Amino acid sequence: MARVRSLTRLLLFGALTFSAFLVRLVSILVRTLAPDLGSRLGSACLRIWARGSLRILGCRLEVVGEPPQPPFFLVSNHLTYVDIMVLWSVVPGVFLAKSDIARWPVIGWLTRSVGTLFIDRDRRGDLPRVLAELESTLDQNQGVIVFPEGQNGMGDRVLPFKASTFEVPLGRDLPVRCATITYRTRPPVAPAHELICWWSDVSFLRHLLRLLAEPGFEATVTFPVDPVTGNHRKELARRAREIISAHFVPIVAAAEPDALPPTRLGS
Repeated sequence: MARVRSLTRLLLFGALTFSAFLVRLVSILVRTLAPDLGSRLGSACLRIWARGSLRILGCRLEVVGEPPQPPFFLVSNHLTYVDIMVLWSVVPGVFLAKSDIARWPVIGWLTRSVGTLFIDRDRRGDLPRVLAELESTLDQNQGVIVFPEGQNGMGDRVLPFKASTFEVPLGRDLPVRCATITYRTRPPVAPAHELICWWSDVSFLRHLLRLLAEPGFEATVTFPVDPVTGNHRKELARRAREIISAHFVPIVAAAEPDALPPTRLGS
């Protein structure tokens, strides 16, 4: 039964993704003639793809608070590739992702096609290019979504934030908006930190197939009311992490991670 469910959902996910890609191409063509219409069509396409993907995965999503409206600089904790679907389902924004994602099957193809910005965290010289692209995105009245942890967590806590990208909102005097994502499963489904969080050495496809095989899970994304302001990028990063941590519900008990392998580098 689990194998049939996994394969069926994989086919549905592939069909949905391919359809979204075609609509996205149409939106790009429309944008050349009617920029506003093309932009709305593109955003609607991503939102429908994300919501459809969550339904295929069996995810029941709860949204707490009001998502920001473009232009915005939004930061979130990061646990898995499902985070992208969760945020895209409610927030029209451009992601900044680790360059490795561009090579992922399916997800990499889709993220490249929708203008996702990529950063090579192994090259310090890549940062000026990335900051310029973030500035340009905001200039186009779009939202920017960043995972400042720089890697996927295992669900015990919010990892320390890298402060470099906070230079963008600081330079524009733009308040930083926050989002907190957490997941839950119910027996007999496997624990969320094993099934949903992607921190181990398991390949993307193998992890996705296992997730598709389970009946479903729950996700909550919380948008705190108060934005974050500060006078220094490290201060912004610290305050943003404090707010996100205050709303984060640990997926795995704090005493357990010592027995778990190190976290996997992610977006």
